[in-house]
Amino acid sequence: MADVEKFLYTAEQQGLLVIARIGPYIGADWSLGGLPAWLLRKHPNIKMRTSSLDFLTAVKTWFDVLLPRLKKHLYHRGGPIIMVQLENEYGSFTPCDRNYMGALNTIVKEHLGPEVIVSTVDVPTRQHLKCGSPFTANLATVSFGPYLLNFSPRISVNIYMFHGGTNFGFWSGAVGRPYTSQITSYDYNAPLTEAGDISHFYVKLREALLKFKNVTVTELPKNVSKKVYDPIQLFLVSHLLAHTPDGLNSMVPLSMEAVKQYDGFLLYRTEFYRTPEEIVRLKFKDIADYAYVYTASVTVDTLVFHGAISRNDRSLVFTFKPKHNTTDLLILVENAGYITYAQRNYNDHKGIIGPVSSEGRELLGWTMIPMCLTLESHYLCKSSLTDKIKEKLYPNPKRHSSDYHRQIPAFWPLSGSIFAGSLNITSEKELGDTFVQPLNFTRGILIINDQIVGRYNQALGPQLRLYVPRTFLMVGLNIIVLIELDSLWLNETMVGSPNPEGVFYPLLFDHQMHWLTSRERSLY
Repeated sequence: MADVEKFLYTAEQQGLLVIARIGPYIGADWSLGGLPAWLLRKHPNIKMRTSSLDFLTAVKTWFDVLLPRLKKHLYHRGGPIIMVQLENEYGSFTPCDRNYMGALNTIVKEHLGPEVIVSTVDVPTRQHLKCGSPFTANLATVSFGPYLLNFSPRISVNIYMFHGGTNFGFWSGAVGRPYTSQITSYDYNAPLTEAGDISHFYVKLREALLKFKNVTVTELPKNVSKKVYDPIQLFLVSHLLAHTPDGLNSMVPLSMEAVKQYDGFLLYRTEFYRTPEEIVRLKFKDIADYAYVYTASVTVDTLVFHGAISRNDRSLVFTFKPKHNTTDLLILVENAGYITYAQRNYNDHKGIIGPVSSEGRELLGWTMIPMCLTLESHYLCKSSLTDKIKEKLYPNPKRHSSDYHRQIPAFWPLSGSIFAGSLNITSEKELGDTFVQPLNFTRGILIINDQIVGRYNQALGPQLRLYVPRTFLMVGLNIIVLIELDSLWLNETMVGSPNPEGVFYPLLFDHQMHWLTSRERSLY
């Protein structure tokens, strides 16, 4: 995902100095604050960000790899790293373990030497400083807010963020109570945008600074031109439930971490015999984060979507009528991002957590099936979603065979539908950064050339377009896949199901970001 040493070399070549936030928790609105989700599999009740043996052992193992790579890039060794930051705003949320911060400091000094400058970032209260900087070995960084400005005519300014970024893939995190995912864009209205452009804010900021310092400035460079490719046609080509590898069996549903599915989706399947006359009431102990409920029937080749339930639904009860004789209950669970910071703990397990019951009886005998959006999605994946789509990009199939050895229906439901198209780029000079907007879609995932760009949500916004750097594109045929989880819009009217008879939906390209307006919000 990232070559930290190459990044440091690049910073040095550009004359930049570096403060290395090494964590192990970095925050930054990343999923689980940058901590690996496999910690929840190895130690389901682990006490993260504490001096507990399980957590510190994992931290030391990681630092034993990371810190030797950073050592040669320290400033006193000729590199750009002037300071190393431990943790991030420690104590702002539980826990508050002074032994933990001391242990981190010891590990860092053992690897980087006593000369390294170690700092923290703390909330400006006595209690928070006791958590984040319990001893004088570290330099405590505090934010005093507006109160100190009257007494500090000469101050330094730190802008967060100076250069915007993008949470590509599934790296964006979430906040709890209520659970809300971070958007893919991390532009943050920064002076330099996520695409590296000079913004209006940058110009005004420079004008303001020049009022206090009379210096000669160079002419600002021009922004890199963005490519506005012609709209492409996206066709309905398949459904998520048609592309599943072998699953893992268990009497009870297992969490996503337990089956090593750390992002994306996991499908839960169990036998479920019901008739159309019945009213089904499913009771969940817990769900994280969204569950899409389907029923299927092998005998009549039927797949029906009944709706979705989220972790924010207090009762965690889902009621529906089958509409047909069912043989299978299928629940597709989406991990929409691990919570970045928490009041209680960071054990944000995903999937179906605990038992599922119907009419007071626990449902047993489950198969957990990973969704292979890319080859890296799960160890059971033999091919990616893009690989499968390439073979049948434009045909409109009537039937598909799923990998759990039964047919899915000729006309599948909208939620989970896969749309695909291609962008043909004829030469290197046609390659460039662009912004993509899935205009007629509502909420889902965008994948380009087997790389997950991120999540889109046209209904809630505020981000309507996804930034796509030129490195995601290539000369030749670019395969674009879109997974819709909600609904479609045609002529400002919501469509309840996709049209399988060759109707296509446009995917637009533009030169800049676009945020949701009040009029656009009113359409949903």
